[in-house]
Amino acid sequence: MNKTFIFLFINISLFLLISCEKDSSSSIKEINAHEKESLNIFKNASSVALFEEDSIWNYQIKLDKSTKSIKIPKSKLPLKNMAILSASSVGYLEALNDLDAIKGVFDAQWIYSPALHERIKDNPNLDQGNLSAINLEKVIALNPDVVIGFSDPNMSKTYQRLEEAGILMIYADEYNEKTPLGKAEFIKLYGVLTGKLDEANELYQEIETNYHSYKDLALKQEVKPTAFAEIMRGDIWYMPGGESFAAQYFKDAGADYLWSDDDSQGSVKLNFEQVYEKAAEADFWMNASDLSSLNEIQKSYINHDWFKAYKTAKVYSLSNRMNTAGANDYFEAGSVRADWVLKDLVYIFHPEVFPNHELFFYHKLGK
Repeated sequence: MNKTFIFLFINISLFLLISCEKDSSSSIKEINAHEKESLNIFKNASSVALFEEDSIWNYQIKLDKSTKSIKIPKSKLPLKNMAILSASSVGYLEALNDLDAIKGVFDAQWIYSPALHERIKDNPNLDQGNLSAINLEKVIALNPDVVIGFSDPNMSKTYQRLEEAGILMIYADEYNEKTPLGKAEFIKLYGVLTGKLDEANELYQEIETNYHSYKDLALKQEVKPTAFAEIMRGDIWYMPGGESFAAQYFKDAGADYLWSDDDSQGSVKLNFEQVYEKAAEADFWMNASDLSSLNEIQKSYINHDWFKAYKTAKVYSLSNRMNTAGANDYFEAGSVRADWVLKDLVYIFHPEVFPNHELFFYHKLGK
């Protein structure tokens, strides 16, 4: 697995605690029923809930088989001194024009945002080093209002030590969402934290409206081109399952995803023969790692050039917005702008719908 995709799993979440307590409920749906679902400002996101109460915001997130309730006092808002552990947080904060709230970042080499890199250049202290070797003393010295991170058993001891030092934290795992709009809706959490909920609601409404509009146009097309995704990694092909995040995008863009009948929410482990048997004549080959050319695809696995999509040069990767270090804006702006991602896909599968569109996140691979 290459570095960019390792980073996908490292960077997909956020963790901000202003006061935490375990809840006996085992699912967000149960919380919604108990707390009156209509009061939850999240409508598409299913892994979290956020309720406004008299003096606090009550943020609830499902962690494994339990639920954590995080009380965010309104008196502490907006938060102006944040330490963030994931690149996706950059995407949400930049969408709200609030990068100035970031006072510390980790694994800066995996952050795409040119604006944030300019800030780091002007103030090197923003770069807190590698998350795998987190310096707790440096984090404490930042005196952050909050640390935004992600739930990860491997980080539990680090989080515990930060909490024991009086650091306020919250979990916000947008990567657990099953739909693009659910992931994009996390902009509302950042809206609460930055005191820009109205702006966040307005932006999300725009994203949601655009998304449904593009989806409706795509589904009206008579022809649904066939598609498959990913590449061989070693001797395994990790194909997105039929209930996965990627599969949802392909379906909404009017494609016939060849593994749509699979009920997996994650990836399905296949060998080359299994993929070739089903996808040899597929029209499109999507999400072909971060590779930038057909030659690189062929070099990564010698039989990649057997597929019709390779021969007809209909292979696409999410590499259009990558910097020289390999950081990818898809994991930042793409976390928020589900409508932009979908428009790219509709253009790829049905170019007649948006004849003048220029790909934003996706890149068509040439020789």
